[in-house]
Amino acid sequence: MHIALVVGWACLMALYELACFDPFDSFLDSIWI
Repeated sequence: MHIALVVGWACLMALYELACFDPFDSFLDSIWI
């Protein structure tokens, strides 16, 4: 269970980095909203 939490957190951080540095930022924003 702890490993799943760590993996989920790592994926969230990766998505956050992509949202910050990727040109698809507006596309990700449209998904989150």
